[in-house]
Amino acid sequence: MEQWRQSHYKGHNDWNSNGKRYNSSDLLSSSSMYNTPNDTLYQHRYPEEWRNFKLKDVKKTRARKDRSAVNPLVKHFLFSVNVLFFVAGAAITSLSIYVLVDSDEEENNIGCFMDYIFSPACLLCTLGGIVVIPAFLGCYGALRENTCVIKSYFVIVIILTLLEIVLITCFLVFTLEPDALANIGVYPEDFLDEAILKYGSRVHEEDGCGRDGDDYVDFIQDKFSCCGSSNDDDGYLDWLKNPYYGCNNTGPTACSVPISCCKADTTTFDCGINKLDPSNTDLTGIYIRGCEKGIREVFGDNIVVIAGSSFGGLFLQIFFTWCAMRLNAQVLEQRSKW
Repeated sequence: MEQWRQSHYKGHNDWNSNGKRYNSSDLLSSSSMYNTPNDTLYQHRYPEEWRNFKLKDVKKTRARKDRSAVNPLVKHFLFSVNVLFFVAGAAITSLSIYVLVDSDEEENNIGCFMDYIFSPACLLCTLGGIVVIPAFLGCYGALRENTCVIKSYFVIVIILTLLEIVLITCFLVFTLEPDALANIGVYPEDFLDEAILKYGSRVHEEDGCGRDGDDYVDFIQDKFSCCGSSNDDDGYLDWLKNPYYGCNNTGPTACSVPISCCKADTTTFDCGINKLDPSNTDLTGIYIRGCEKGIREVFGDNIVVIAGSSFGGLFLQIFFTWCAMRLNAQVLEQRSKW
């Protein structure tokens, strides 16, 4: 009788409420059975399988809770890239400040806005500052997983990206559609006109501006094989506006153009003398096209390289912005587990 009772008890408890018999494979494959009243019975009947299964279940649960939602690849990539930009920007800023402070006062006299635009030290200092600020925010935000700093970083990068898109668009319009800017009242030659008007030491002595603008005018005319500011084939006549080189002057440079207008094979001290004189028809030794025309032609010949490099830089900035947004979302997800 006792043997029959134990056998009947065993068979009765091997069936669940749904009429399905339990076995050791069910024990390992189904977690729902552990919510039945027979948990204690099967814990004693299959102790080894029960222990292994519960151990695996505990490890999986603990791993899910302990696993960080922050992707270390995204975090360390964003941190490393911004460290490089921060170091480069800090070096450029420090070097430019050293040049401004340590160099001769007359050489870096910032007396007008044109001097600021044409001063390499000022431009590098501004560029370094623009790079350092978002790079520092990216480093600190990624390292400390600070969502406020990360948001500030990608907002600044987005603003810079939009500004670059505007500049690239203006560049393409300037190169491919010469009349498009004029139709909206924008004349790029006005910028060079002001530089030409202020060219020459006598003009700078009157208004206190330095000579950085002169150096850049010479650089543009020499590198782009042009003379003057306009988009015409006779742009060299723009130098008539300059009081130092115009024909109204009585000095030795009257009715002349600077030496930077001279061609490479005819560069002499007096190659530009009297080239603005209406009676002088020998213009073989100087460039006669305006610099706006020369810049358009050079940019047009290299537009594929310039546009490709610009859009490549924009792609990298957009990718950095995406990384910052992903890191911010991952940090918020991780905080929700706390």
